[in-house]
Amino acid sequence: MKIRVQTPPGEIELCSRCLPNGRTIWSQIPDFRRRVRSEKQQSQNTRFREATLVCPECRTDSAGLCRAGCEVPMMNAYSLAVSDWFHPPEILEVDITEWTGEADS
Repeated sequence: MKIRVQTPPGEIELCSRCLPNGRTIWSQIPDFRRRVRSEKQQSQNTRFREATLVCPECRTDSAGLCRAGCEVPMMNAYSLAVSDWFHPPEILEVDITEWTGEADS
């Protein structure tokens, strides 16, 4: 939601954002029209755009919760997928002691 507010310096636009914990935050809408981005910033924007395409079904998850038993507060499946894009999880150990080589083992 957007609203316009008259303040002593002039009129500003505010927008609201609902957080996963139920809180609502109001902030001034940023003006990016005159912003000049460096090559590094443009590269990071491209990487972030790619990361957001990784898990489109995470965005439409009705519960929006991390199903993996996530211990990070306010972390949802979408945020976890984007985070994994930038910092892929590492497999530190694989236990194959009970593997027989047959299907379903």
